[in-house]
Amino acid sequence: MNWQRVTRFLGVLAAGLIWQSAGFAQPILFPNFSSTAGLTLNSSSTTTNSVSSDGTILRLVGTTTASQAGSAFTNSTVKVTTGFSTSFNFRLTSRGGSSDGIAAGADGLVFVLQRQGPTALGGTGELLGYGGIGSSVGVEFDTFKNSNRGDPSSNHLGVNTGGSVESLVTANVAPDFDSSAANGPKWTAWVDYNGTVLEVRVSNDGIRPTSALLSQSINLATTLGGDSAYLGFTAATGGAEANHDLLTWAFSNAYAATGVTLFQWSGTGSWTNTAKWNPAVVPGAADVAYVASGTATVSSNSTLGLLNFSGGTLDGTGALTLAQSGSTWSGGDLSGLTLNANGSLAISTSSAKRILGSAHLNLSDATTWSEGTIQTGSGAEITNTGAFTTSFDGTVTSDPSGTRGTFRNQGSFTKT
Repeated sequence: MNWQRVTRFLGVLAAGLIWQSAGFAQPILFPNFSSTAGLTLNSSSTTTNSVSSDGTILRLVGTTTASQAGSAFTNSTVKVTTGFSTSFNFRLTSRGGSSDGIAAGADGLVFVLQRQGPTALGGTGELLGYGGIGSSVGVEFDTFKNSNRGDPSSNHLGVNTGGSVESLVTANVAPDFDSSAANGPKWTAWVDYNGTVLEVRVSNDGIRPTSALLSQSINLATTLGGDSAYLGFTAATGGAEANHDLLTWAFSNAYAATGVTLFQWSGTGSWTNTAKWNPAVVPGAADVAYVASGTATVSSNSTLGLLNFSGGTLDGTGALTLAQSGSTWSGGDLSGLTLNANGSLAISTSSAKRILGSAHLNLSDATTWSEGTIQTGSGAEITNTGAFTTSFDGTVTSDPSGTRGTFRNQGSFTKT
């Protein structure tokens, strides 16, 4: 099937319709940092291979040089004042150097919203790479007790504003964030803002706690001086040090009461088998699932927030509904199941995407197709009731068996 013929045919069906942006919020999603597209890395920040099977990670600061600071921020601003939910995994490893009387290692990292720009960077040591960044809000994960800054312990959370490292509110955390081991514990943090209250949760088992460990009422628009901010992280070392590594990051500027967690699939089995997910919980309507290999079988109807599908197979007789905008399909096969993309979906990369058997792909929002062939098999269907746009001369063709499926356009279709 030649895509240019399909374009002409569907152009008739969509005549008189004008495609417009749905105005959805694009999420930030880094299942690893093999690519840092969209981020500016500053000073000591760099990517490196993890010793803990985490793939490519973002090392904000390391142990090679004392008294250093690093940061990484989005290249553009994101609206945050009406609410957001974010989560990220981090490890603080190989701690050493002078001691604060409780544990060696320093100094910690900070999740930051700021309006100075993508190259913003604060001071070293107890300033955590955050101190001095004005028009900002920071959530610190502090591993050194600086009594002069009001720190309650050598392992605590804090909410900071205006580039000050004297926190508005703090909470102690046990066990330690950092470790002397080279492959120390993996921590997960959740930061959620409902438009009024900022909440912080942490765990070392990947499961989101029901209750927040730290909460602070705050007006972000007033504190930041605007509705949008650059998002990212800072970290620093002083006389003591540790590797400050970011492993994953998921962000949505829509608040989710149950938080946002990034789940990674491994092996082959049922979608509802918790042993196949990391963390060991089945992802829900506010979560992100990252599927890069193996086969996940959807036997009953399930709802997911976002899907990052880059390889493997989604199989089964059930329906998987994507509730939020921002899912991506860059590789892998749909086989049997029904995939309902109720939010936006971006189809990209040169890898072939296949819709096999009786699989149905239902597109009801904004779909963009920028690269790669789509192969369809007998009984497979693509139904578009939203706005489908393609920016290149793509091809929808038959699967390896030589049969092809059906593309139904009941919305708008644009070839740019």
